[in-house]
Amino acid sequence: TVLIVGSLTACDCGGNELPTRRCETVADCPGGEVCLDGVCQAPANRDAGPDVGPENRDCVDEDMDGYGEMCVRGPDCDDTDSRQTGTEICDGFDNDCDGVADNGVLNTCGNCEPGCEGTGVGPGTEMPYMPGDENSDGVNVDPEGALVLDSRRINTNFIWIASSQAGTVSKVDTTTYTEVGRYATGSDPSRTSVNAIGDVYVGNRGGQSVTKISALGADCPDTNGDGMITTSSGADVLAFGSDDCVLWRTDLPGSGLVRAVAAQDVEGPDGELRHFVWAGGWNNNRIYKLDGETGAIVLEITAPATAYGFALDGRGRLWMASLTNRYIGFVDTNLCTDS
Repeated sequence: TVLIVGSLTACDCGGNELPTRRCETVADCPGGEVCLDGVCQAPANRDAGPDVGPENRDCVDEDMDGYGEMCVRGPDCDDTDSRQTGTEICDGFDNDCDGVADNGVLNTCGNCEPGCEGTGVGPGTEMPYMPGDENSDGVNVDPEGALVLDSRRINTNFIWIASSQAGTVSKVDTTTYTEVGRYATGSDPSRTSVNAIGDVYVGNRGGQSVTKISALGADCPDTNGDGMITTSSGADVLAFGSDDCVLWRTDLPGSGLVRAVAAQDVEGPDGELRHFVWAGGWNNNRIYKLDGETGAIVLEITAPATAYGFALDGRGRLWMASLTNRYIGFVDTNLCTDS
């Protein structure tokens, strides 16, 4: 018989200290531990907080996150929630009790993910807005560096004069008193109205239509797609459809003689400037709202007065005057719903 005798010996191969666990909030730590100085630790005293010492004996720390009344680390904005320490960090929680999670600590990508790289443009960044003649029109910067509309960056020193018999509208420079363009618009042009960036809308009585002409001259868009800008440069008149500065013409329904036109520029939902034009049919008692960019009719309503002339006030009310009935009326454009 062979008897084998063995023994087991315990070996401490790693020292007496347990490995540390890194953390950002108490949510990263095992149950019962708190996150202090980026390390998960067991709380020493619920009433005095984890940093109990002679200088911290009066600390009241109900949620054991090291913050609280009379605590060396500072007060706690919510002593019932260990994630709300009063100092916001990027962790998806509202740490400073302002009602907004990660307020002011998100990275440039708008999240808490590491490795985000981004470049800011505008006020407070290394790339401020610098509008110039080569990169923009009609905008400038305010004292804070934000972009704002500025008609001074577009030459608006023009007056538009309709010639009913010729079927044209002349663009006249008011500083030199010279005609710089003449455009075919439609039959019997009469009323004109200019928007915030200098473009003109023309009401054509005989053609029962509205025409839009750009103020940009040689910088007009290539509307016919021939790869070049073709436009009038004085008293010459190009055939309708050949001048790139004549942007669109819209025929109005109902055979209404257009004797009232008013441009309207409003702020869109994203702060952008949106262009519209209102046209009044004199003999059919109708009012039309057109999209200033496309010429599409977006609204048609009955006029409260026979529209012989339009005027928009600063409150968005479209006033109109009758020719023979001796009364005026208005439409509150703020209450109109496009359809």
